[in-house]
Amino acid sequence: MANMPPPGGGYPPGGPPGYPPQGYPQQPQPGYGPPQQPQAGYGPPQQGYGPQPGMGGPPMGGDPQQGYGGQPGMGYGPQPGMPMGAPPMGAPPMGVPMGAPMPQQAQGGGFNMLKVVGIGVAVVLGVAGIGGFVWYGYTHPSVRIVNVTGKDGVSVTLDGQELAKDLKNAATENAAVVVTKNVASGAHKLEAKDASGKVLESFTFEFKSGTNGYVYAPGRAADSKTCFIVQTDEYKTISVGLGNTDRFKTLDPTKNLWELPTTIEFWFQDTPESVEIKTKKGDSSNKTVTKRALRQAPCDDPDFMD
Repeated sequence: MANMPPPGGGYPPGGPPGYPPQGYPQQPQPGYGPPQQPQAGYGPPQQGYGPQPGMGGPPMGGDPQQGYGGQPGMGYGPQPGMPMGAPPMGAPPMGVPMGAPMPQQAQGGGFNMLKVVGIGVAVVLGVAGIGGFVWYGYTHPSVRIVNVTGKDGVSVTLDGQELAKDLKNAATENAAVVVTKNVASGAHKLEAKDASGKVLESFTFEFKSGTNGYVYAPGRAADSKTCFIVQTDEYKTISVGLGNTDRFKTLDPTKNLWELPTTIEFWFQDTPESVEIKTKKGDSSNKTVTKRALRQAPCDDPDFMD
């Protein structure tokens, strides 16, 4: 036929230019010869960077070749749509995003404001607690109530409220049967009853703030044989002199409620035989320590006479 190549393959010498001297025309292979389409990895990057889908494969219309190029859409460099310098997919981002707070490292031994505030609050509360305790003691003097009527069962009320109940008779000096209460300063109504409920006495008395305390003997008669004495003893580092005078002072025997004239360290008991007196090494000066006790005794007891 007129336009068919001669048998045996190939065109005769002088055949069409660009064809090999023998065989059928060959299809251009990817990467060989003058490129007809932009190849993956060559030329300026396309939008999104990297080869576009379909590039890197065989020419259009041909069968996919194995061993040439990558899969559609894959090529060299980052994936489409990713900015330059971005890490590979799945890798953690490098650095800290702009505007995000910088991570803080633990500081050891630094200034701790919370700790300082906590200590300050504790100090304030401690001072307030001590101040409140002192203020309460100042405005609520103590009252020691002792029954010397000779009978058990005496009870005392303060403004109608129970203050002491079923007091045992203190036939002799005995701190175990004495009741101690704190009373708010001001005028209050006191009432004493015996075991049968009979009113022994009822009167109004004003307690003062900042005193040394009070002693109350409910129902005590003016002719009672029992008295209360303030005993004062001095302790010295050097036993020189005649000792203290006015060692015993009897509270007014005509009363049954007394404001104490001085501070008392020992209640309804004798003072100790000796006390510790602190001195510095080489100090030869004479030092004196005074202790006081509130005693209960018969009014005519010679041991409580100066």
